[in-house]
Amino acid sequence: MTRIVLLTSLVLTSLLAAWPARAEMTTAFPPAAGALEPAALQARLVGQVFRAVDAQGRDWRMEYSRLGHLFVDVGTGFKDDGPYRVEGSQVCVTLRRSGASCSEYRADGAAVYLRRASNGEVLTLVRQ
Repeated sequence: MTRIVLLTSLVLTSLLAAWPARAEMTTAFPPAAGALEPAALQARLVGQVFRAVDAQGRDWRMEYSRLGHLFVDVGTGFKDDGPYRVEGSQVCVTLRRSGASCSEYRADGAAVYLRRASNGEVLTLVRQ
């Protein structure tokens, strides 16, 4: 019996050690990140594919088509798409499954950041 408890303890410890760590959710843009003019924001996004990882370790893929359509693919298997438009320093979307929302975007040099409308989390977008 003691051997089973010890073995179970070792297995659980190994599983917990291998479990991916979750990052702290960030809700503030980096201090040097500033808002872009609408034309500059549009130019950064149109025809581009970006990847981001959220605080829960989920991989996001976002494709901003030249025709004004956003395709979202999350590592969990969730997919959504719909038209997008730039309004000031925000990108507003009407996704088929998630509905309408606007997210704030900022940039610092080549880095692009977005604050998710759903929970305020700031994601770093990495161009692919």
